[in-house]
Amino acid sequence: MKNAGAATVEAASRRFVRLGRTGEAIMGAAIVAALAIWIYWPALAGGWVWDDALEIPLNPDLRAPLGWAKVWFNPAGPDYLPLKTTVQWIACHLWGQAPAGFHWLTLALHVTAALLLWRLLRRLKIPGAFLACLLFAVHPVAVESVAWIAELKNTLSLPLALLAFESIALQWAPVKRDGDLGTGEIESGKARGDHALHLRPASSWPRDLAANLWFVAALLCKTSVVMLPCVALLYVWWRRGRLERNDLKRAAPFASAAILGFVTIVFQNTRSLAAQAVRVGPLSRVAIAGHSAGFYLSKLLWPADLMPVYPQWKVDPPHAWQFLPWLGFAGAVVGLVRMRSAWSRALLFALGAVLLNLLPVLGFVPMAYQRISWVGDHLAYVALAAAMAAIGALWGWAYARWADRTARTALLAAAAAAVGAMAYASRHYAAAFRSDDALWSVALERNPRSWLAANNLGLDEEKAGRTEAARTHFEMALAARSEFPEAEVNWGDTWLKAGQVSRAIPAYRRAIDEKPDFPDAHARLALALARTGDWSGAAEQYGDASTLRPAEEDLHREWGNALGNSRRVNEAIVQYREALRLQPDDEAARASLGLALVETGDLDGAIAELKQALRGQPGAADAEEYLGYALAKSHRWDEAIASYREALKGDAGNPDLHYNLADALQAVGRMDEARAELARGQELERSRP
Repeated sequence: MKNAGAATVEAASRRFVRLGRTGEAIMGAAIVAALAIWIYWPALAGGWVWDDALEIPLNPDLRAPLGWAKVWFNPAGPDYLPLKTTVQWIACHLWGQAPAGFHWLTLALHVTAALLLWRLLRRLKIPGAFLACLLFAVHPVAVESVAWIAELKNTLSLPLALLAFESIALQWAPVKRDGDLGTGEIESGKARGDHALHLRPASSWPRDLAANLWFVAALLCKTSVVMLPCVALLYVWWRRGRLERNDLKRAAPFASAAILGFVTIVFQNTRSLAAQAVRVGPLSRVAIAGHSAGFYLSKLLWPADLMPVYPQWKVDPPHAWQFLPWLGFAGAVVGLVRMRSAWSRALLFALGAVLLNLLPVLGFVPMAYQRISWVGDHLAYVALAAAMAAIGALWGWAYARWADRTARTALLAAAAAAVGAMAYASRHYAAAFRSDDALWSVALERNPRSWLAANNLGLDEEKAGRTEAARTHFEMALAARSEFPEAEVNWGDTWLKAGQVSRAIPAYRRAIDEKPDFPDAHARLALALARTGDWSGAAEQYGDASTLRPAEEDLHREWGNALGNSRRVNEAIVQYREALRLQPDDEAARASLGLALVETGDLDGAIAELKQALRGQPGAADAEEYLGYALAKSHRWDEAIASYREALKGDAGNPDLHYNLADALQAVGRMDEARAELARGQELERSRP
């Protein structure tokens, strides 16, 4: 008679292996969703991190009524991912730009991908499907893709790619009965055992069309799924033991991968500054790719020491040992091929599926992210699904083969321990994505040489008003990276805010020496020079900044101010008019234009511009002062007095306003009032520090 405890374990194990039938499918989905919510709960109430703000709240296309159309036909971003951006546009118009909604969206998509992976493996009769689903859902490598809102492209593209692969696999090499990794394949064109496969499945154009549509949709969310047709062909080879001409014909419609892949490369090289990030030789690229592949495999199998930004190892010139991973992969492939067994073919498919999905992110094709690091967890999201499917299949095969209850109990315990340990580690890591400050603190703690983490943490400190702490982090960033113009500008800003202009100016000049086409550096240097009274130098730097960023009206306005203070009034007028062309409601530029017109003697034009500025911004002290000045020049004293008094309502501490008002009052014979205003102006001037 069976022991009661053993019988319970046996019953639980049977239910675990057969999970996914009838009501158990609902229970399994609930388990996956509950685990995922528990893991990502620390991040669900978090804010924007890293470049999330650029993706969502600072993206004007997401606010525009026709923004969804622009991203398809005239995209402004660094990548062509129109379907992903359209989903973001829809989300913004459904619940606004609150980060919580986007966190829940990415989590829901991640859970969907896990459940689709489970369904795919079950329909392909690959054992251990539910364990693969669980491992994928809780794996720490997935945290970066799920908790970082900007990586919606990952969580959105993978479910679509899984649907495409399912359509392809079921059409190209359908399974008739429950598969078996050991004996269920076909060798030499003949069916073996009771697990036969169709050698030449009947054509089904609706399913082929569906596969193509799902695949194109996935590509329009993220192009890194580009290798799916190759993985599909590898799957057919695994199942049949060979490829046929008909398989290659069926793969031809997936040429959309090449087209969109080319578009991605063009966008990366022309918009994402990838050329600056990967200036290494071809041998170095090979070394990077091999090292990266080994790195990703190690993290997928043993997800320890994960970090938002990994150290960027030296590869130019490459060392001989950096090519060893390629020798290891080649040896594994040769060894498995020579074994000529169903098992070796299954392992080749598993290894090939992981490596093929990693291929687009290994460094052969330049990516902007490589400016930061050669590797990143979010780049392995698709490969993670393939790796967890392989691990689940291995576990399922072992469970089916080992009839001993003790062995099965050990396998169940190992699976439960792996899922539990990964879930706990993922929850702890997800907490780092609750805020920008928390993320960069964790990044710098785990990688003290990360120049990006040090710089971004410094920016967070500066926003919080902790200038000294910010300066320390900018110095850390500069120590970690010899040429870092952005950090030079940020470091200079801390001195400028502290009033130490003489220390800020050299930092801005170093940034310009390192990156001459850096408009922010020119603009900051112009501001610093203006603080010292060097208006001619400020005008030159504002001119350089405006040339580099011609569509920014603020730069044209400040350039005009510097030119005006340099007594180059006519040139200043040109810049003010350009600022107004770019932004007609820039009332500060209009007020400055009015003052410049006064200096040229065009009093009527000046008064018209200043009155229009005040219609757009009633009570603006500068515009009222300039209007009073123009009216006084026109001897319209009563109107000038009224404008000066309006200006004083907003700027009562300005002694010059009191002096100008005194002059106007004196001109109309109101001497007592004039003397009072003169005295008030002198008092304010004496009290100036």
